[in-house]
Amino acid sequence: MSIELGELSYDELLDLNNRIIERLKILDATDALNAMMQFNVGARVCFDSPKHGMQTGILIKFNQKTVTVLTVVSGKLPLRCCRRWSRKPTMKSMSST
Repeated sequence: MSIELGELSYDELLDLNNRIIERLKILDATDALNAMMQFNVGARVCFDSPKHGMQTGILIKFNQKTVTVLTVVSGKLPLRCCRRWSRKPTMKSMSST
């Protein structure tokens, strides 16, 4: 499919742009959903945090585009010592342990 952009009016270009953006949003949402399907709530996962290094925790919630992971801080077990993370569930950034 070839579109001659030089022949489109300003309004037609805006409409085309909006349609492209919507399509990209759908593809991103589909990719996020497919990545989330690799995991289950309660699964142990690990991910690399740029500031805090490798983190291991339990997946506790699926959000629209991210997952919420609960990690234990400094090896302590009381819940007040846990940290919540919202991460994109890409296979590059998260893995099951």
